Amino acid sequence: QVVFRDLSILVDKNIDFAKIKEQLTEKLPIEVKRFYPVDIYESEKLGNKRSLTIRFMIQSSQKTLSEDEIGVIMENILEILKKNIGAELR
Repeated sequence: QVVFRDLSILVDKNIDFAKIKEQLTEKLPIEVKRFYPVDIYESEKLGNKRSLTIRFMIQSSQKTLSEDEIGVIMENILEILKKNIGAELR
């Protein structure tokens, strides 16, 4: 079964999606088959940051993933983004 999950993060305005993609591509769990941006939001309230929502397509070739397993995958993705580009959960 394919599952889609969105992750909304705050990143510096000068970080483009190509850099985010580069950081994620090398480190993602194998269950993440694809990811792409679905929304970008900028506002004076966010200062030097912008909100970026990324959609992840998650699927295991071995079994149907539980909600807990999907949650762990999404936490791993968030940790990669925090560590490598200074992202914050929105």
